Amino acid sequence: MFKETLEGKEKTLMNLAQAGFRKINVEKKLGKDRTLYDSLENNACSYETEIENEKGEKETWVIMFKNETHNSPTETEPFGGAATCIGGCIRDPLSGGTYTFQAMRITGSGDPTQPVRETIAGKLSQKFISLVSALGYSSYGNQIGLATGMVREFFHPGFTAKHLELGYVVAAAPKNHNKRSKPKKGDIVLMIGGRTGRDGIGGATVSSKEQGTHIDKSKM
Repeated sequence: MFKETLEGKEKTLMNLAQAGFRKINVEKKLGKDRTLYDSLENNACSYETEIENEKGEKETWVIMFKNETHNSPTETEPFGGAATCIGGCIRDPLSGGTYTFQAMRITGSGDPTQPVRETIAGKLSQKFISLVSALGYSSYGNQIGLATGMVREFFHPGFTAKHLELGYVVAAAPKNHNKRSKPKKGDIVLMIGGRTGRDGIGGATVSSKEQGTHIDKSKM
């Protein structure tokens, strides 16, 4: 059905996932001035549109969206899990050449008034997760100057076993500010940031590994 949308592109899951969006947005145009922002690193949540600037002039801008869920990491370590949830949302549009300016946070927890003695064995209390994850989110989003226009917290028994941590951002920039180049042999890769410690070796596997209360002392 979407064969024509995959012509000239690698047969990857990402390109396959974008096929429907590409067909609707490119061929049917979804309005008069919206088109998919097409590039070698094309993302289904990126498009370009024409806007009128403060001088009354027409400009083409690139609009990007990004969301992440860090449910398991926030369940295990609320501050870092929530911080890196919104952090990942901020990082990707920035690497795509746009500026993040608006965010949303949706969370789900069990009853925060539940006594600690009733907390499931091997887990943090719902009150602790709720309070500390909020601090983690704000420590990243607020300090970078990102406005969070929508925050929704849902408290329901269904979230007792697994916390919900969802972050979302909108980003934009003039298209002529967005430079896209194709990497070639001999290019130098410059990595900027803190060193990755032992936490970077399998650190994210907490998202998919089975968790329990047993401690394997042979690995300590």
